[in-house]
Amino acid sequence: MVTEGSFPTTVFPLEPNAKAESIKLRTTNIGTPGTPVNAYSLLFAEPENKYIGAIAIPSVAGEIVRMPVAQETWLWDVAVTTAADGKTHTYWATGQKRTSNPVRPENGLYRRSPGQMAWERIEVLRGPDHKPCYIIADTEAVWLTTQNPNMVIRISLADMTVKNEELGTAAPEQLAFGKEGQVWVASSAGLHEFDARLSGPGSLQGLPHGGGAKGLCVGTNGELWYTNPTRKSLGCYTPPPPPVRRGHAQRPDPGGVARGHPGPDEGCRRASAGRGVRGQRQADSGYSADLPRRSAGSEVRRRSPGTRVAHRSARTGRSPRRGRRGRRGNSGAECRARLQ
Repeated sequence: MVTEGSFPTTVFPLEPNAKAESIKLRTTNIGTPGTPVNAYSLLFAEPENKYIGAIAIPSVAGEIVRMPVAQETWLWDVAVTTAADGKTHTYWATGQKRTSNPVRPENGLYRRSPGQMAWERIEVLRGPDHKPCYIIADTEAVWLTTQNPNMVIRISLADMTVKNEELGTAAPEQLAFGKEGQVWVASSAGLHEFDARLSGPGSLQGLPHGGGAKGLCVGTNGELWYTNPTRKSLGCYTPPPPPVRRGHAQRPDPGGVARGHPGPDEGCRRASAGRGVRGQRQADSGYSADLPRRSAGSEVRRRSPGTRVAHRSARTGRSPRRGRRGRRGNSGAECRARLQ
């Protein structure tokens, strides 16, 4: 461990031929269930010497814990999942074929389970040339990107079920968890958004100046920062807010109209089935227009507090039938007059 000059930079030397590829943060609860105390470590993949390394923050004399990987693969990325106790970790790594020296003949996804020293291969790839790239994990699933074919893969930690979505010609790179629980993927086509269960093809946001995204991280306010190697630039994309769903809290749109569930006094204004604008998108705001409509010139009348409705017609002695016009002299206008 060496501290460089007057800058707050600490260097931890690796092997002379080391080519560490990626780095992730590991959190461990070293306290009690009632009083958690978090300790932090950095994980990294070292492909030349075939191990996943871990170093504590702050480090004790620069000590590095090495977890050797026996498989003949070029280690590419690493992730960690942690049990509910906050202490028990499972490690995941992706590895790729390499044709130059040192030659590595295997593509694969690998897992090191708690209490085990060896890494096991997890069969999620479609063939020997299916190349895994980047990997992330949370408490519910492990996600990874692959190329040849271009895919996003989700592995459920509960039962190890696998879901995948193909991206066509878009080559995926890094991925990250969003603030709303979604997963974002950088690719040669732009930024892809998927829901937390990978239940569909997701959506694609193209980059404003073309090119493709490679590096990706999420800011504190949910904005996405990405690198664009084609255009030699960095970019920032702010996702729009999610649409308002029926029955949820109202959200005013830029035009000042509240979108959301109609109030209790608006039921008489609902458009009949097939004649409203339900589900129509608003180009100005992006929210769903879900308010019922009534015909031009119509109005809703309600009786004032304290008034009573006549129970029998003055002309016929019969009870008026509400909603039936022109029968026995009880027009709609007369019925409304008695409601006032």
